[in-house]
Amino acid sequence: MNFTWRGAKVFITGINGFVGGNVAKKLVELGADVYGLIRRNKYNSYLYYEKIDKKVSLIDGELNDLNLLNRIISEEQINVIFHMAAQVEVGIGLKNPFLTFETNVRGTYTIMESARLYPDSLKAIVMASSDKSYGEYPRNDMPYKEDYPLLPKFPYDTSKACADMIAQSYTYGVRSLPIVVTRFSNIYGPGQLNFSALIPDCIRSALGYSKFIPRGDGSMMRDFLYIEDVVELYIRIAEFLANDKKTFSGQIFNAGSNSPKTVKEILECIFTIIGDMDEYNNVLQKMKNKKTVGEIDCQFMDFEKSLVNLEHLANSVPGALYQLERSPDGQLKFNYVSQGVEAIFGCSAESLANDVTLLSEIIHPDDLQSVLSSMHNSARYQYLWVKEYRVIKNGRVSWIYGHAVTSQQADGSTLWNGQMLDITERKMLELKVEENQRNLMLAERVAGLGHWQLDLETGQSQWSDTMYNLHGLDKSRVTPSLALTLERTHPEDRQAVTDAINAVKQSGARDVEHRIMLGDGEIRWLRQSGIYRIDEAGREIIFGTTQNITDYKELELKLRETGGNDEHTGFYNRRLMLQSLQRRFSLYQAHSEHQYYVMVVRVANNAETLKAVSKIVRQNIQDYDTPGCLGKGIIVVLMSTLSAEQNKNCLQATRQLLEQHGIEHKIALESAQITDLRFDDVLLRALN
Repeated sequence: MNFTWRGAKVFITGINGFVGGNVAKKLVELGADVYGLIRRNKYNSYLYYEKIDKKVSLIDGELNDLNLLNRIISEEQINVIFHMAAQVEVGIGLKNPFLTFETNVRGTYTIMESARLYPDSLKAIVMASSDKSYGEYPRNDMPYKEDYPLLPKFPYDTSKACADMIAQSYTYGVRSLPIVVTRFSNIYGPGQLNFSALIPDCIRSALGYSKFIPRGDGSMMRDFLYIEDVVELYIRIAEFLANDKKTFSGQIFNAGSNSPKTVKEILECIFTIIGDMDEYNNVLQKMKNKKTVGEIDCQFMDFEKSLVNLEHLANSVPGALYQLERSPDGQLKFNYVSQGVEAIFGCSAESLANDVTLLSEIIHPDDLQSVLSSMHNSARYQYLWVKEYRVIKNGRVSWIYGHAVTSQQADGSTLWNGQMLDITERKMLELKVEENQRNLMLAERVAGLGHWQLDLETGQSQWSDTMYNLHGLDKSRVTPSLALTLERTHPEDRQAVTDAINAVKQSGARDVEHRIMLGDGEIRWLRQSGIYRIDEAGREIIFGTTQNITDYKELELKLRETGGNDEHTGFYNRRLMLQSLQRRFSLYQAHSEHQYYVMVVRVANNAETLKAVSKIVRQNIQDYDTPGCLGKGIIVVLMSTLSAEQNKNCLQATRQLLEQHGIEHKIALESAQITDLRFDDVLLRALN
């Protein structure tokens, strides 16, 4: 099954940091349940500025606390881990190597060990490393390649290299954990509040908030990635790993812009934008002949391997991945389409990339304008584009689900980075469900059967259309509720309804028969059957059905008037009891959740014994249970509660009293089974 972020349990170490906060924001937008470990509440962070802290679960604690990590991963059933917690400042590494090693090295093997102990729910672990793991190579050996040996010299670089190797060791043998190590170049963008980093430090200096303190002569070469691109990379890499552990676990992924710049060039760019070249010249003077200490001379990435791997995966994941661009003048073009588009649209990726107008021929004419309008709105308001639409592929209609992240570019163009999936099978099932729902509503109207649910906390109800008809009410003029139900219930029966609602919480299910009063004075009999549940939000809910049994009750009344009760027990006679058993069994066949329980007692067939037994039975059954005498010393009780435990307690109490009175007997409790063809199949099992 293809991995999805909606509802996924994600754990982020370093969620209070620059990258961790941005990744958390994106995951929340995708519908994930995000948990973050924080050492302390650092309110001067992207997490709090963007109010992401209100949308995630934050856990106070230390990364080195194995017991805490065990509880988080096991109890929350974590699916994906982003390990981003680290001491990231090179200068602190030089001054305090112990802290750097303690955080970056020990913190890594602690989180990996916890994952090893509780791997069952884990789909992916993404380990955020750094290009500094490679150490210093001569410029003519650059860029870094993923297979380069790690040659760190300085404390920070060494700590990241050690963490990398530790993480990789957990992908082999131990439990073969699904781990990918990422080595990205320098990251910049919104939320970077570490002002010792080059770009924010330069910007603050250029704006006059501080003075730039050079750490060298400006010749050091660095590569930079924008934070939004980084977040997208992390999300995609985690998805790829979750979908294909065999291919990607243990892999290293480099990422960079492939456009390295010297520190001088970065400074010149920023000060030129700000318009303060005098300060730029002052900074250059400070850097002149300044020796670089504890810093790698040149860093930038070769990520050909990553591109090959990602391309391979893009063509192997379900559906198709794409990037669609709309220019400022409204022209559309595909910058990238994976090969899976052929199965989606029936045309090759190459042909679609060369001629985007093919879409107007592929998308169903009835859906084309709706698709274009939705894209226009997502571009205008910069929100996630999500759309279900039809296409015509090889003369047949298919359903497609499309979603994409929308981003506005500096030149005014719009990019959609997204995925397309064929959902024809799912859509057909949904349409079938809708058809079944319509058929159910029709059946309800024909059978006079309505369904409902009641929120026990609020007293609010939801009714099917038939429920309004059963109560003689106009749907447009009333709001269903428990209060409304009791208001329509006959005064003599209101207590019975209230008792049934209270009892259903104990027994799990309950039936009740009662009268309602219609507006014209008509009295109608209803049978309510309810089942108690606690929903996903923790609310106490009763789900039930309601049936008009007025005709049955009138028939029972006539039977009573013509001798419907047994003369020795006062219970229903054979004819009336069999009728009641048949009626309940029919309800069970239509709705199997309305279980069918009977208690059967066989005693000597004489008047004295039957009278004594009827008193014992009456003493132990519920007010709404239906007792009857079938003749030949057989007494049957149709149980009103669906609670097996409560019915067994009734059986035990009845058996105990029969034994105390010295009455020879056989007693049994039986329930209906799906293989039963008639109600008397249940009786036969009880009597045998």
